Amino acid sequence: MTSSGNGRTSLLETLYQIAPHDHLCLIYDSEEDQLQALLPYMQFGLEQGQQCLYIGSPNSFDSILEAMRSHGIAIDTATGSGAICLIREADMMLDKGRVTPDSIVALLRDRAKSAPKSGFTGVRAALDMWWILSSAGQIEQLIRCEAKLATSIHHTIASALCQYRRDTLDDDTLKGVLLTHPKVIIGKSAHDNRGYLPPQRAMSCDTSQISLRELLADVLPAAQADAFLQADSTSMRKTDRLFKTLVGDDSTAGSSNISLASLPPELVERGPFPIFELDEQLAVVAANEAFMHKIGMPPDAVFGKKIEQLIPSLPTEPLAEALSTRVPLQMGSRNIVLPDDAEHSETYWDLAVWPTPAPSAIKLVVLAWDVSDHVRLMQQREDFMSILAHNLNPPLLGDHRALEILLSGVLGELQPRQAEVVSLLRKSNVGQMKMVQDLLEVFRYETGTKDLAFKALKLNSILKACVAEVNPLAQRIDLEIRTRFSDDIPPMEADGLSLQRLFVNLLSNAIKFSPAGGVIDVEVEHSGDRIVVKMTDRGAGVPPQDEAKLFERFWHGGSPGAQYPPRTGVGLYLCRKIVEAHQGHIKYDRLQDGGSTFSVNLPVKHNA
Repeated sequence: MTSSGNGRTSLLETLYQIAPHDHLCLIYDSEEDQLQALLPYMQFGLEQGQQCLYIGSPNSFDSILEAMRSHGIAIDTATGSGAICLIREADMMLDKGRVTPDSIVALLRDRAKSAPKSGFTGVRAALDMWWILSSAGQIEQLIRCEAKLATSIHHTIASALCQYRRDTLDDDTLKGVLLTHPKVIIGKSAHDNRGYLPPQRAMSCDTSQISLRELLADVLPAAQADAFLQADSTSMRKTDRLFKTLVGDDSTAGSSNISLASLPPELVERGPFPIFELDEQLAVVAANEAFMHKIGMPPDAVFGKKIEQLIPSLPTEPLAEALSTRVPLQMGSRNIVLPDDAEHSETYWDLAVWPTPAPSAIKLVVLAWDVSDHVRLMQQREDFMSILAHNLNPPLLGDHRALEILLSGVLGELQPRQAEVVSLLRKSNVGQMKMVQDLLEVFRYETGTKDLAFKALKLNSILKACVAEVNPLAQRIDLEIRTRFSDDIPPMEADGLSLQRLFVNLLSNAIKFSPAGGVIDVEVEHSGDRIVVKMTDRGAGVPPQDEAKLFERFWHGGSPGAQYPPRTGVGLYLCRKIVEAHQGHIKYDRLQDGGSTFSVNLPVKHNA
């Protein structure tokens, strides 16, 4: 699994990249925390053709199934086919009625052997460790269980996510959890665990000589490790500790009473991040050594100067707004050209800005950190993905043709079981081709190489064809797609293939996130020289805090209760690029009674 230089990765990225032999632990604080990791873990496993096992109590399994159903996962189909299974005590070889490490290992080994015979590509197990080890309660038993589990899955096509509820972990148990997992999920992020011990070393180590604080520091930054040991459940779930610690959870000026002088002296004077204070004219009135070093100027040339004179590339409009509204803000990945940089190299800063009360006037404190390496890595990743998409397309097309030939019987009739396996392979291959095609389309739009053929066409006809294309998917979960098209919709100038991709993407998303037996409405309205297409589903909707990021490139929704778009995260971003290329706009509305409406507003005539 890949990670950033600091060992931290986004939760969804880590869960999607899980492969056989991977062994992770989830330390969660509430059912919301548990589900935000467990649901995509199971969903991604289903999408990859794996058998997903839940080893825990039937009551918790029922609530998880209900949560998966509300997220649009076809639970009845998955449980009926054996793709999702609950493992109870009766399914294991128990020792005097207790679940033991050996019974867990034997179960996963047997399931991993039988999975390919049932048409599954692997096994993905989620284990409720409190339920498994409730009768043990000793760190030696915990380490023995986890070490045996790690050794067992290393020789199988299984992966394991071991779940621990925070309030069930005393210090010794938490120590055992950290020693035995190479990857640790806490909150909304995953961390490489430098304190991890291989199974044999873990089983023979003297845990009394190991510091829990040092183990946590191997997973989390020191400040977060301290906060984790001391925090209650609410603070553990904060996603941006540094910013929220500085400005407080309340974004109003009344609760923000932090000044530069009130920060710890070692952070202000010798901290690694540039920190500076601005007055009402946005002139620098205080700064630390890191800021002086960054801009390469002595204090007498800095104090009293406006920030736009010192760093012209730093936008001042948001700073002025923060002063007037007294509301903290964050600015991400700002391109900064420093005064002493003769080569004008690309430097990127993230900035946290918050107003502070002063004796006579409001001032601004600004904390900056250099994220240039991260931005360059992201750019390299995007370049790599575009190259990868170009190189993957030809072999995937070849595989598709080969699978079609096998299913056609030209090379001989397949046995029923063989035909079923080949059909599964074809389905997986079609999904991969769509992913690659979406990436290629995004690359073409962004590089200006996408050729669009605008001509007069009937929008109603395109929408009817799109509905017909996705209707078989809707029928699988008993979804009804209702259409309401006006007969007086005029012909519009557009690229027909691009619009078809746009509406199929939106309809597919609506189907994916709709509850079984629900309804999707497709409406077309005409007013003047504009046409509006609305698609409404009755799913869970997008959390308000995620709405602004909905159409961003490579963004995956990961908030509690949110949907989890699979794979690339470019589907809605591609929809936005198609709409913008047609001189229109797309927006999302969350319905009060549950559900989502995506509205596409397009001109009747394209202005060349």
